[in-house]
Amino acid sequence: MSAPILIVEDDPDDLEFTLHSVRHCGYEGEIVIARTGMEALDYLFSQNPYLGKKRKAPALALLDLKLPGIDGIEIAKRMKSTPRLVSTPITILSVSFLDADLRRAKVLGINSYVVKPMDLSELRKAICEILQANNLVPG
Repeated sequence: MSAPILIVEDDPDDLEFTLHSVRHCGYEGEIVIARTGMEALDYLFSQNPYLGKKRKAPALALLDLKLPGIDGIEIAKRMKSTPRLVSTPITILSVSFLDADLRRAKVLGINSYVVKPMDLSELRKAICEILQANNLVPG
């Protein structure tokens, strides 16, 4: 079984667009969805409902930046400080294009930062490029 893609997104519409885009690009593997930062950490670190369940490191993490409670940057920090997760490619998908957010992501070594386009075809194109760059779909 191959490693899944982890999508962390609290907005139902953005989640639906992201899922649609991932599938449209040809990804056929497992997708794990977390709607909060805490849900993502529970999954990544086998806590709470995932306690005792061995999990493969995700093949890719698509993180919303602005989440209630634990945000995408905090999730990325914890992933980058964990040997089992440090090499997982991380993409931030956010409506924020603030320099401070971009700098925080760069300092952490985030693989890519995508400002969510308002147009579904642009989002689909950006996600396809990310999946291709990480060898998750054919180029």
